[in-house]
Amino acid sequence: MKFIYPEILWALFALSIPILVHLFNFRKFKKVAFPNVDFLKEVKQETQSKSRIKHLLILFSRLLAMAAIILAFAQPYFPVSDSNASVGEKVVSIYLDNSFSMEAENEDGRLLDLAKNKALEIVEYYRPSDRFQLITNDFEGRHQRLINKEEVTEMIEEVEVTPRVVNISEAHLRQRDVLDNSGLDNKAIYLLSDLQKNTHDLQNLATDSSTAVRFVPTVASSPANLFIDSVWFRTPVRSVNQPEELQVRIRNNGEDALQNIPLKLSINGTQKSLGSFSVDGRSYVDTTVFFSHNAPGFKKATLSITDHPVVFDNTFYLSYSVAEQINILELRGNSPTDAFSKIFEDDGFFSFRSASSTNIDYSDFSSSNLIIVNELSSISSGLASELVKHMNLGGSVWVIPAAETDVSSYNQMLSKAELPPLRDKVRAESKVSDINLEHPLFQGVFESIPRNIDLPVVTAYYPAARNSQSGEIQLLGLQNGTSLLSEFQVGEGKMYLGGASLSPEESNLIQHAIFVAAAVRIAEFSQAQSQLYYVIGEQDVVSLRNLPTSNETTFHLVDSVSGIDFLPAHRKISGKTELFLHGQVGNAGNFDLVLAEERVASLAFNYSRRESNTESFASTEVQSQIDQLGLINTAVIDSGLESIQKFVGELDEGKKIWYGLIIFALICLAIEILLIKFWK
Repeated sequence: MKFIYPEILWALFALSIPILVHLFNFRKFKKVAFPNVDFLKEVKQETQSKSRIKHLLILFSRLLAMAAIILAFAQPYFPVSDSNASVGEKVVSIYLDNSFSMEAENEDGRLLDLAKNKALEIVEYYRPSDRFQLITNDFEGRHQRLINKEEVTEMIEEVEVTPRVVNISEAHLRQRDVLDNSGLDNKAIYLLSDLQKNTHDLQNLATDSSTAVRFVPTVASSPANLFIDSVWFRTPVRSVNQPEELQVRIRNNGEDALQNIPLKLSINGTQKSLGSFSVDGRSYVDTTVFFSHNAPGFKKATLSITDHPVVFDNTFYLSYSVAEQINILELRGNSPTDAFSKIFEDDGFFSFRSASSTNIDYSDFSSSNLIIVNELSSISSGLASELVKHMNLGGSVWVIPAAETDVSSYNQMLSKAELPPLRDKVRAESKVSDINLEHPLFQGVFESIPRNIDLPVVTAYYPAARNSQSGEIQLLGLQNGTSLLSEFQVGEGKMYLGGASLSPEESNLIQHAIFVAAAVRIAEFSQAQSQLYYVIGEQDVVSLRNLPTSNETTFHLVDSVSGIDFLPAHRKISGKTELFLHGQVGNAGNFDLVLAEERVASLAFNYSRRESNTESFASTEVQSQIDQLGLINTAVIDSGLESIQKFVGELDEGKKIWYGLIIFALICLAIEILLIKFWK
C-alpha cells in the first residue's frame, strides 16, 4: 500500500489527544449526596470494572475513527503497475493506429471506430487542466504539439484511415520526444491498435519508470483476408500482338480454402481478361493472366478481386509502355557483315541506323535502345566512356570483336565497365554446345531442340577472363567451356559480349537461326524498362530515363479518375529525371506524368501490403512479451468500452481505498454514539 499524500500521516500523532482526554476524565470523582447509609450501600455496589470497559470502548472507537479519517486524507492505494500515483497536472500522449488493417471488424463494429471511442474515454478520465498529444500513422505536424482536452477530443473524432504504415516503436519514439520536452513529471503513453504482428516490434521499445506505457488493443474477430500480394511479367518485353503472361501472387490469411474466386484484369479502362483461382487456407497461389496488346503506347492496368471487410488490397495497379519502335544504332568497322541490316531494316518495329566508326555522333546514343559495336578494330577512350555512360543510364550495348582486334582498347572499355578483360585470340575450332534456354532471351524461342541440331562453329575466338563477381550470364557456350555470348549488368543497362567475329573465315554464326533469334531478342530486351508499380509511403523518389525535353519545366502527376493533379519536385542527374513525391500520393491508382500537356510516362502506385497480413497478437501474448523483455512501467488494458475508465484509473492511481476508510470511520463514530447513549 502507498499514499498519495504521505505527509498527512504525521497527523496520526494527534491520536494522543483523545487518550489524554480520557485519562484525565477517568480521574474525576462524582459527588453524590445521600441522606442515609442505605443509599451509600447502593452506590458502592456499582462495579468500577463495568464503567472502565465502557470508557475503553469509547476511546478505542474514537481512535479508530480518527485514524481512518487521517488515513483517508492521505489517500492510500494499492498500486497495480510499476508507477506511483501522482498529483498535479498530467501530460498524456495517445497513439491511434489508423492504418488499413483497422478497417477490419469484430462483433462490436469497425476497429477504428472502436479505438476512437476508447481514446475518447481515456481523455474523458483526465482533468481539463491536463495536456494531451494525439499521434496517428500520418505523423502530421499538428500532432507534434501538446493541446488541451477539448482540442484532442475534436482531433480524435476527425481521424480516418491512411495508407501509411508505421511500426509501434516509431510511434512510441515520437510520443516520448514530445512528453520529454513537456517539462511535466506525470507522463502517460497510450497505444491504441490492433496489435498486428507485422508492426508491433516490442523489442525496439525503450521504456523507463518516468513514463507509463499502456497498450489498449482492439482486435478483429478473425484475421482472414484475401489479397493481391504482387505481380510481375514472365518476360521483361512488351510487344504488340504478342502473347503476354502476367503472374499474380494472391495470399489467403484465413483458415478456410477458397475455390473459384474471380480475378479481373482491365487495361486503360477496358476489361482484357477474366479468370479464376483457388487457394488453400494460410497459403498463397501464383496464377497467370493471359492477354495481348493490339496497339503500342502507355498501358494502365488494374487487377481486382472481391473480399470483405478489408478492401484496400483487393485492387492492384501497374503501369508500363508497349514500344512503338525500338531504336538500334550500329557502329560498323571497316569490313563488317551486313547481317544486322538484313534482320532489322525490313521490320517496321525496329528503327535501324548504321554509322561508320569514323563518323560517330555521340548525341545519337541517348535516343538509341541498343548500340551494336560491330567488328571495330579498336575502341577509342572517348567511345568507351560514352558506351559505358549509355549502359549506366539503362541502355544496351552489344560488342562483337573484329577479326583483327586491338584487344587492349577493348579491355580499356571493359575496365571502365568493371568487367573482366578479353584474352588474346585463340585459333582453334570449337562448336557451340550450350544454349541457356532458361534465360528469358531464349525462352519460348525453340519449341524443341533435336539431338543432332546443327550449331554454329568457330575457328577463332577471344576467351574472356572469368570473374565470379562480374555477374556474367553465359548465353551461348563452346565445347571447351569458353563463352561465345555473355550478358553483363552495367549500371542500369546491359552489355552483351561476343567471343568471336562474324567474319565467314572465323565463324558461321550468321548462317544459323540462333543468331537471328538472339539479335531480335537482344533488340527487344533493350526497351527501356521502368518499374511496374511503386509502393505508397515506401518509395518517395521515382527515377525515369529518356524523358523528352521541353521548354516547360513543370511536371504534373495526374490521376484522371479522381482528378488529383499535383506538381512533384524534380531534378536532372546523369541523364535521368528524378521526381520527388514528398508524400503527395495518398491514394493508390494509375497516374499520368504530363509535361507541356503531353503524357511522357505512366506510373502506378499501390498501398503497402504490410497491412494485409491482419494476424495479431493476443493481449496475453503482448503482456508475456512485456514481461520477457523487461519493459518497466508497461501494461495492457484489455477491457471493454464501458470499463476502460476504471482500468485507466487503477493503472494511473492504483486501487483507492480512502472511501472504505471513510465508511469505517463513520461506523466507528456510530458505535461511539451508541455506547454513550445506550450503555448506562
